[in-house]
Amino acid sequence: MFFVASGFSLAIAYCRRRDSQTLAKIALGRYVRLALPILCAAAFLYLLFALGMVLPTEQRLPKFQAFLPSAPDLRDVIRFSTFEVFFAYSAAATLV
Repeated sequence: MFFVASGFSLAIAYCRRRDSQTLAKIALGRYVRLALPILCAAAFLYLLFALGMVLPTEQRLPKFQAFLPSAPDLRDVIRFSTFEVFFAYSAAATLV
């Protein structure tokens, strides 16, 4: 129900005016509100790996080896948070 109501509330302004600028403004606002928390979560994961708080894949118990990806670098964190999670998502390569 939440997703239906959320989608309706986002689309109603565009449907009323049929203005592409309104749609772009809504999409950009939504993108920023979603990208920032994703970036924070991915950066936190990067920090955990950098501090050695997450073991390398081969040192984890077998059932946890597929749970987290291999150690990401900062480029992976930024690419995932700003593009891949929205436009090229892969469950096998996800950071969060």
